[in-house]
Amino acid sequence: MTNKPNTSDLDLNMVGSSGFNCLHAACGSGNIEMTEYLLFKRMVNPNTLGKDGWSPLEIAVQTGIIEIVQLLLKDNRSNLKQKTSSHGSALHLAASAGNFKITNLLLLEAPFLLMHKND
Repeated sequence: MTNKPNTSDLDLNMVGSSGFNCLHAACGSGNIEMTEYLLFKRMVNPNTLGKDGWSPLEIAVQTGIIEIVQLLLKDNRSNLKQKTSSHGSALHLAASAGNFKITNLLLLEAPFLLMHKND
């Protein structure tokens, strides 16, 4: 007889010693299926910041995997105005990296970002 851990008690929003949570890791590794599972089945908070101040959306933009960015945009809880301490918003990251597909996607989904002041 094996004792299976009760995974429903795990806090998947917790930032571990690596500085990230499981959603950060899924977005950063390009794992589309895991990202979708964490967002929509386990309801992991898409706005949790890692120890470096980066959100899962910013990590997804940095890795350049448009399908993961689309999943994060589909989640109405995502704060598109959130920004890193040094790189600005997800739109700033996409544009500065020259990723035109993700830049266009962000502008189509959130045109208000053009008017968002980077405080």
